[in-house]
Order: sequence, then C-alpha cells, then structure tokens
Amino acid sequence: MNLILDDLKIQKHLHGLYHSGLDTTPLNTSIHESLFLIMGLEKEQTERITEWYNRQAEQVYTIDVVNRGEVARKLAEDIFNGLVLQIKPVRKNRLAINWIKRKRRRFRMFSK
Repeated sequence: MNLILDDLKIQKHLHGLYHSGLDTTPLNTSIHESLFLIMGLEKEQTERITEWYNRQAEQVYTIDVVNRGEVARKLAEDIFNGLVLQIKPVRKNRLAINWIKRKRRRFRMFSK
C-alpha cells in the first residue's frame, strides 16, 4: 500500500508541474506497472486495470497530501483493495490464491 501511496504523491507533484508548463514526460514513473507485476497480474489484465488505476489515482489531484495525508492513505488503501478484487490468480500458486481470497473476504466485509 505504501508503494501506491508513493505513486499517488509522485503523480500529484507531476500533475502540478505539468500545469505549471513543464514537460513531465521524461519524469513519469512506472511504479504502477511494477506493482502489477508484484501482485501477479496477467498480461491481458494489465491494460484494463491500468486504465482503472489511472482513473482512481486522478482523485489525488484534489487532495492536499501534505496536510491531509490520511485522505491520500485512504485512497491508496481503496486502490489496493480494488486491485486485489480484480486479480485473477494463477492456479499454480496456492499461497497467493489463499491470500487473495482472505483479502477479498475482508474487503467485502468492511464494504457493507
């Protein structure tokens, strides 16, 4: 979750720099792609989930991450939980499958 929070903070700063007139293209990171690899997302899922992730991450543009850090942390947590719900686990990895099932159950329990 801290990786997502760091990515959100970076995106917020790059967004501000872009609107100040700076070309931020060479500064863009691929943290979310690394996160997807760590979470075990399959290639066919990546494009759809990247679009979803970017839409969710845009919410950070309206958050004051310095004075309202808890709001940014909540957004990162919501994004993480959303990613967990979208993972199609690879059948070979029993540990990952059980971990994902526990996360899904926990997230659904708190969502009600």
